[in-house]
Amino acid sequence: MGKTTEDFFKKKKDWSIAKDDLLRSYLNAYMAKLFHTHKPTIYLDCFAGAGKFGSGCVPYQEKVDGSPLIALDAIRNAVKSTKIYNPVYLACFIEPEYYKELETNIRLSQHPNDKYKIYSGSYPGEIKAVISDIEKSGDIPNLFCYLDPFGVKYLKFETFKQIRRCKLNSIELLINFNSFGFLRYACGVWKIRIKEIEIDKAEEMNERDPLMNIENGDCLARLDDVMGTSEWRRIIEDYRRDKITGYEAESGLAALYKRQLKQVLDFKYVLSIPIRLNESSHPKYRMVYATNHEDGATIMGNVMRGRQDYLYEQYSMMKSGGCRGLFEREDLLVRSSVEENVIDFLKGKGELSGNEFFAGFYDEKFLTAKLLKVMKKLEECNRITIRRDPETKDNGKPFRFYTEAQGKHLYIRLNE
Repeated sequence: MGKTTEDFFKKKKDWSIAKDDLLRSYLNAYMAKLFHTHKPTIYLDCFAGAGKFGSGCVPYQEKVDGSPLIALDAIRNAVKSTKIYNPVYLACFIEPEYYKELETNIRLSQHPNDKYKIYSGSYPGEIKAVISDIEKSGDIPNLFCYLDPFGVKYLKFETFKQIRRCKLNSIELLINFNSFGFLRYACGVWKIRIKEIEIDKAEEMNERDPLMNIENGDCLARLDDVMGTSEWRRIIEDYRRDKITGYEAESGLAALYKRQLKQVLDFKYVLSIPIRLNESSHPKYRMVYATNHEDGATIMGNVMRGRQDYLYEQYSMMKSGGCRGLFEREDLLVRSSVEENVIDFLKGKGELSGNEFFAGFYDEKFLTAKLLKVMKKLEECNRITIRRDPETKDNGKPFRFYTEAQGKHLYIRLNE
């Protein structure tokens, strides 16, 4: 591992807090839905870590939970909230270096008797063991796979193909894709000077195990393995020739990664979620979510939209005088307004359910905290029609909700 390994778990970094908050919020909302499939549900953390953040001198109670304990909390909450009797689940953790600490931290937590398994080998080798265990069980489970890698080099596309070939009832991937790290490595291989200081000197996303020996010719093949294609080289060449900026190159790499997940792995919905950690208008990395279910895509998009203010407060995103929205950098990368994008998305589609609309828009267009306000504006000016079920409240007044929930449904169409 890299030199940062020894100190990696002493203190949780801002970017790690942001990822864990996203994981917690999504699992709390979605796990109960998976239980309702009446299939076993497997949560797989491919880079689990020690389970707690804090130096040895810090009391256990004062240490901060890592992704394994966050996931176990979310699963327990889902078990309590579901109406399904005794849902079958298993939490799986891959951790080669800190597996003993992880075992201890789970044992000392409120989850010592929960259903979990630790794989003490390294990723991606242990994926074969996980797949083998699934096949031996004879079940066709739901699989939620969380990948927060030590470095971008671990995101080998071939491993995703192995997981995708496994017989599953459903599969979701949530991936920390350090797109700016990929850009820096790619430029390093070809000795291209990065012109944007914010990209070149970025310190927020120091990787636990970075790609070393950049000048080694093998790095090209390793980066091909991450993308599952060599097409990224064209983007880097355009950057070298000053046809695009570094931020446009990063956006192009993120779009290529999304396309690979959709076309090669056959995911229907892929959300590329930009995360910013300060007042900059540029994201620092991407959380990429892939699913075949509109419920999953809708929940993930709604979670990010709904968590915007919280993220501002927690990660110092706000400054006096106001701040650009969390997703507005994405808005700036398209030539038309959010209103125009909503209209363009609805053209020729007829009437869509609320979840069909949100899942499709988040996938095809972009995430934006402005979406509900735009929908309200377009309804008021009669550009779109929103049919609600039920139409009225108990007092006879019309409903004006813009998201679906239990017992509340939307049907949206463009007035063409």
